[in-house]
Amino acid sequence: MQNISEIIAQGKWPPKKYDSAYIKGFDHWYLPKNIERIDNVLKNIKIKSTGEDSLDIGFGNPIVLEREQKIFRRCKGLYINLDEAINKGISKSIIIEGNCYQIPFDSDKFDVVSAYALLHIIPDIPEFYKEAYRVLKSGGSLYTDGDRNLFISKIVRRIGMLKCYFSGNKEQFEYWRDLLNVKESYHQEGINYSKLKKVLKQIGFSKVIIVPWFSANPEWDKIIVYKLVTKLLTLLKVKVLSTHIQILAIK
Repeated sequence: MQNISEIIAQGKWPPKKYDSAYIKGFDHWYLPKNIERIDNVLKNIKIKSTGEDSLDIGFGNPIVLEREQKIFRRCKGLYINLDEAINKGISKSIIIEGNCYQIPFDSDKFDVVSAYALLHIIPDIPEFYKEAYRVLKSGGSLYTDGDRNLFISKIVRRIGMLKCYFSGNKEQFEYWRDLLNVKESYHQEGINYSKLKKVLKQIGFSKVIIVPWFSANPEWDKIIVYKLVTKLLTLLKVKVLSTHIQILAIK
C-alpha cells in the first residue's frame, strides 16, 4: 500500500469523486435515535473536559458539528467539501476546506476531535490518528462513529451477493461483487476495531473504548424480537455482531 504522503503528492487525495452529490442522501443519520446517541456521547465528553474547543473532520456532512455547537463554545469543521455544511446552515466562519491528513491547526489545540463515517473511506487510518493525537490537548478525546463493523459487514454483503446470484439479478450481483473487489474503496467492507484499538494505543492514547451499536433498519426495527436482540447485544457489548462501532480514545 502506498504511503499517504505519496497518495497526496500524486493528487489521489482528497479524491475528486467525493463531491457534493456524493455526500448527499444521508438522512438516516438524522433519525432521532441516532441524534440522541451522538448527543449523549458528546455530553459525556464535555463533562470530563475542562475546555470548550471541538473539531469535526469529514467529507462535508456536519451532523456531529451541528451537535457540538450545542455543547462546546468554540467549534470548527474541517471538510473536503463545504457545500453540504453550508446548505445545512453552518457558518462559513467555522468551517475550513481540507482533509484529515493535513489538519491546519497547532498541536494541543482541541478538547475533542470527531469524525463521523470517515474511517472506512480513507486510505490510511493510522496517519489520521496521529494527526488527531497531535492537535488534541492532554486528556482530550478522539471520537469516531458511524463506521461499519468489518465482521458483520462482510457477512451481510456476501449474503446480498448470493441472493442476487440465485435470483438471477445479474446487474445487482455484479454491483456487490465489484464493491467487494475495488481496492480504491479502502475499508468499505468495514473496519477491524480490534486492530484499530492496538494502533491507537501504540500512537499514545491512554485509554480506548469501543462501543458497538446497531444502525436503524426500517424493515427490521418493527419486529419486536429484533429490537430485543439488538438491545441485549448492545447492553452486553457484543461487538462482533454489531452493525457499527463507536470509538472513544483519550490522549
